[in-house]
Amino acid sequence: MKTAKKFLAVLMCAAMIFGVMCVGAGAGYYSEGYYDGERGGRRENIREKTVYPFTFEVYDESEAAVIRIDKNAKGEITVPATVDGVPVTEIHTAGAYEFVPDGCPNVTKITLPDSITGINYCAFSGFTKLEEISIPAGVEYIGWRAFENCSALRKITLPEGLEEIGEEAFLNCTSLEEFNIPSSVVSINGSAFDNTAFYNNAFNREDGALYRDGVLIAAEGISGKYSVKEGTRLIAMDSFCDCDYLYQLTLPASLRYISVGWATAFNALVGLERIKVNKANPYYTADRQGVLYSKDKTVLVAYPRGSVMLSYSVPEGVEYIEDSIENDCLTQIFLPKSIKDFMPITQNASIYYAGTREEYNQIPRVASGTMDPWGDENDRTVYFGGDSLKDRILAGGLLRAYGAFSSNILMLLKALAHFVD
Repeated sequence: MKTAKKFLAVLMCAAMIFGVMCVGAGAGYYSEGYYDGERGGRRENIREKTVYPFTFEVYDESEAAVIRIDKNAKGEITVPATVDGVPVTEIHTAGAYEFVPDGCPNVTKITLPDSITGINYCAFSGFTKLEEISIPAGVEYIGWRAFENCSALRKITLPEGLEEIGEEAFLNCTSLEEFNIPSSVVSINGSAFDNTAFYNNAFNREDGALYRDGVLIAAEGISGKYSVKEGTRLIAMDSFCDCDYLYQLTLPASLRYISVGWATAFNALVGLERIKVNKANPYYTADRQGVLYSKDKTVLVAYPRGSVMLSYSVPEGVEYIEDSIENDCLTQIFLPKSIKDFMPITQNASIYYAGTREEYNQIPRVASGTMDPWGDENDRTVYFGGDSLKDRILAGGLLRAYGAFSSNILMLLKALAHFVD
């Protein structure tokens, strides 16, 4: 057995060297689990108003937000529906560190008016004695660290209509065991429920994975192959932790939303070689190389970070790549002329773009400088299929064939290695 493994390792190294030599010789997003708007952004014509224990900001005399709660407030408090006749729509940094370093440690119950549509970042962070809070039906999002360190909070009911739960929203709510995730939620950011009573209860785990109301909240220490259970409709962002040896992930027919923020839900899976999708899934599909796409193949949703492919061709018709392609093996990637925008691609890879240099430079990610343009300081090699016969040959077939051949050999050898294991 050990001899077989050594033999396979030697073959894989040889194939990789050959693949690199071949390269050198030739030389919206789709996921609905993503919020593309602005939460509590820049406001105009602001004035402050204090009605103890609350301080408000009034914007354009059309809406208002709670920005501060007096640290000496205690017991039960009720946020008013209006201030000077203006509707209160947001809780905005009510317990934020710059205003109240320790939150409001003596508030036990908070009642919010029906006018509230958003609970913003750090809103009630540090309300360590908070036991009860009503969340109105109109709330659409709960922001970053909104209830962090609310260690006395045991139960919370989230309303239907809620769309987004921010990063670390309930982090360190160590008594929180009872909560629901409404079917309207399309995005849950990283560590939203970490170190809650529900999260820490081993009896809530299913083979290392934590599910709630059709949502995969977290998966830890999973290796080999793993299938997300049927009935799961949403995967939380950055939900896979310490799963470095998970090399194949299968998504169920029921999956609709994959949370996206600063990264995809699969970003931590450094050993992931391929993604598979149940053929009955109406939203996603995967190609033969294990790359995840929207069902209509217009969006590349996720590229496995542990893939051993040296070369990859994004098919014509793909318009967006919503995943940052971070991969140590990839040395060449072919982009179709249909591409409208894409996330950054590993600096190891040369880019072969089917259009002209001018068309490439008009792609928003390139034009903004977020994706390094051709001839930049990092000396990324970019070829343009519309510029000359030589480049059309390079971008159209020669290196693509070499790269595909080498990649297929590596993938086969890797599969054999897993079989030997």
